[in-house]
Amino acid sequence: GEAALGPPGVLAEGARPRQPSTPSSPGRFCGNKLPEPIDNGHIQSPNYPDDYRPSKVCVWKITVSEGFHVGLTFQSFEIERHDSCAYDYLEIRDGSSEASSLIGRYCGYDNVPPPQCLPVPPSASQCFPVPPSTRAGSVTRASRPAAACGGFLTKLNGSITSPGWPKEYPPNKNCIWQLVAPTQYRISLQFDFFETEGNDVCKYDFVEVRSGLTADSKLHGKFCGAEKPDVITSQYNNMRIEFKSDNTVSKKGFKAHFFSGRAPPVTSTSGTITSPNWPDKYPSKKECTWAISTTAGHRVKLVGALDIEAQQECTYDHLEVYNGKDAKAPVLGRFCGAKEPEPIVSSGNKMFLKFVSDNSVQKKGFEATHSTGTGRGVGEASLVLGRFGGCRAGPGGPPNPPIYSAGDSVMIRFHSDDTINKKGFHLRYTSTKFQDTLHTRK
Repeated sequence: GEAALGPPGVLAEGARPRQPSTPSSPGRFCGNKLPEPIDNGHIQSPNYPDDYRPSKVCVWKITVSEGFHVGLTFQSFEIERHDSCAYDYLEIRDGSSEASSLIGRYCGYDNVPPPQCLPVPPSASQCFPVPPSTRAGSVTRASRPAAACGGFLTKLNGSITSPGWPKEYPPNKNCIWQLVAPTQYRISLQFDFFETEGNDVCKYDFVEVRSGLTADSKLHGKFCGAEKPDVITSQYNNMRIEFKSDNTVSKKGFKAHFFSGRAPPVTSTSGTITSPNWPDKYPSKKECTWAISTTAGHRVKLVGALDIEAQQECTYDHLEVYNGKDAKAPVLGRFCGAKEPEPIVSSGNKMFLKFVSDNSVQKKGFEATHSTGTGRGVGEASLVLGRFGGCRAGPGGPPNPPIYSAGDSVMIRFHSDDTINKKGFHLRYTSTKFQDTLHTRK
């Protein structure tokens, strides 16, 4: 039968706190811990379907039969929205304590948590889909081994199989696996066995692999038949795998393993780099890096299109390019806005790119093509010795430090946009001996 895990009783009421919520407020706890494993049930927030009360901390600890996983699905979700879910939120952890691995923190109206599949214990081998509940806000646990498939996985490596493996998969199945690795990692998927009902267009049974977690993420391929797909590597740190069968022919299905590792440096002589989701809008709160390396004696040239949140000093979303192997190298430029930058050329055979987005405005991002060559010239080979904006010097202000070129020439470029005008600048230049330069810069 079904055992209710909620709604919890209202133990305390109080004024809405305007600072981020913490779980340490005394006398304001609710929730439930079942004394023994129960294989299905539901949970709902306090006072549901009416508004939940302020200043509440509710904790539910769910345990199902050994060897099974806990499946969670949401029929209703409406929590105060905040970019980082700092105020009201729902947290899901993969274990029985608040120190267990965090699956996710959720809030808002459209950020509904995806179906979850949590191992209980972590060594469990079965994960079962969650049948719809008639009560909103429910958490249900199922016990039908024939239906096992799908899940949300954060391990660096593991394996997945079609439902019923190694026997034939059942008809009318739709299974989704969402794989997430740490930032700067990439996920590779390798099929050990593959056999589904198939034709040229994979209309009936198929496996679909995407970079990202949603159904509209970048598609790597749609596969069917008896030919094993090649190894697939994600574009970023997540991957979505969907298996679907119709109501007719069933086959043995598939077995695949996945593994994660840090993104390797770009070593090809030419190629294209894009922001996440290009040409669609990039996500918020991202930091992506690329290390480009080519043959010694060659230099890296970068050209591309740009559509990044504009700001005068590019302090919000931006693409930063470094003249070397990492972010400790001299900066060749920081870019934002929609104006296509001039070609950027490194002085050596390495270039490093870093793209950063904050939690507000999202644009299309960038697409950059890199190539290599041996040509020289002051305009291409020079380093950016300084980039200045705002009020840096003047009466009562500190002077700018001297700037020295590495050779006998320097290029200075002044740029103004179409908005605010100021007085500008005045500078003095002089030649200096190499030894004097070394002495002055100590």
